Amino acid sequence: EEALLPPHSVFLAGFSQGGALALYTGLLRNTPLAGLVVMSGYLPRSTSFLVQMKKTPVLMLHGHADFMVPMPFAKQSVHILQDQGVDVVFKSYPYLAHEVSEEE
Repeated sequence: EEALLPPHSVFLAGFSQGGALALYTGLLRNTPLAGLVVMSGYLPRSTSFLVQMKKTPVLMLHGHADFMVPMPFAKQSVHILQDQGVDVVFKSYPYLAHEVSEEE
């Protein structure tokens, strides 16, 4: 017997490009998820992206010392999503580079 989780109990999470994919796929769904967690990520195709699922909350975590995905990319993504009605919480870390830390 197969056990399936309902979408409202599923989180998508990713780091860097994985975070970009989590944002992109999670916000294009037609049913809400429990949430999206994006570490050192960004919204791909941000200037033309149209959110389909505004009910999925987003947590974005980013380091000021990240030179692989610069902070302005993350902040632009946050503003685009918030302007489209997505609930986004953004947390930044002063000395974090393109990496994951226990503090996150």
